[in-house]
Amino acid sequence: MKRMAILFTTFLIVGCGDDGTTAPSPATTGTITGTLTLTGDNCPGTDLSISLHENWYPTVAPASSDLEVIMNEGAYSYTLSNIPFGTYSAIAVSWDSGIENNGTTEMTFGVYGTTFSMETFQFGSPTSVTLSSDSPTIESADLTGDCTLLNMGQ
Repeated sequence: MKRMAILFTTFLIVGCGDDGTTAPSPATTGTITGTLTLTGDNCPGTDLSISLHENWYPTVAPASSDLEVIMNEGAYSYTLSNIPFGTYSAIAVSWDSGIENNGTTEMTFGVYGTTFSMETFQFGSPTSVTLSSDSPTIESADLTGDCTLLNMGQ
């Protein structure tokens, strides 16, 4: 009987041992996708970027950006990938004019969830986005770029 108990205990220990596999790590980053619609005259077809900002109006570099906005079947699309989970204040579309103004050549002409006000001469409150383990993907975060803002003062 003693041998049987030792043998049974040995089987339990060996059977419950490490099988060499590990559980996959939970995701800690997410993805945002959407389309870009350009309105107005003389819209740029190149040098467009979509950026994700922790604060609006931004005072530092964006948390993420897509410098390759893709034209696909007559519409622009973008993907922001590997974004750390959290809440972000704004998604914006910009055009690189090549002309430096206030330390940047980027001209913002659209922000997710708001439009530019000619009365206040600024964008309204953007729609914030939150990525989490429960919601790691945001689809259809669609933007409109108002090209008339790029031509103001010219």
